[in-house]
Amino acid sequence: MIHQLVEDLTHQEPVVEKTEATSHPYPVKKYSKWNLLNVHSWAPTFVNFSGENIYTGLSVMSQNLLGTTIITAGYNGNPAYESEKYNINLTYRGLYPIFDLDYRFGDTSFEMEGFYTNEEDDFIYGVNTQQTIYHHYLRAGASLPFNISRGHYSRHFEAGARLT
Repeated sequence: MIHQLVEDLTHQEPVVEKTEATSHPYPVKKYSKWNLLNVHSWAPTFVNFSGENIYTGLSVMSQNLLGTTIITAGYNGNPAYESEKYNINLTYRGLYPIFDLDYRFGDTSFEMEGFYTNEEDDFIYGVNTQQTIYHHYLRAGASLPFNISRGHYSRHFEAGARLT
C-alpha cells in the first residue's frame, strides 16, 4: 500500500531537467587583521554581557571575522542606572593576553533645596540649586586564559588584573 502511494505521488511531481551550474569567479583579496569592525547584530534592549543583565535601551554588537575583536556598545534606558547610560566595551583576543577596555558614561541630576545653619555662626543659609553631575567610568584589564582540558572534560581558568 505504501509502495503504491509513493508511486502515485512520484508521477504527480513535475520532472525538472538538470542544468549546468554556472560558476562565477569571486575576487580573492588578503584579509587584514586591522578589519576590527563587523557589526553583526543589534537589540532593542541594553544587554550587559559581563553582568548578564538585560535592561530597556539599545545594544549593538560587533565581532571581526577572525573572532579576535569583540565590541559591544549600548544605551541603558533604565532610570536606576543614570550614571551608566552609555556603554562601550572592547575586547581584543589577537594576542595571548586578552585585553579589555570598558567605558561607561552618564549623568545624574542633583537637587538641593532648603535652609541650613552653620555651627560656627548664627546665620541661616538658603540653598536652592539644581545641577547635573557627569559620571565617567573607565576599566582596563588584561587576562591570561589557561586551558587544561584532558579527555572528555573541559577545564579552563583565567588569571588577570583590572584597573578601574
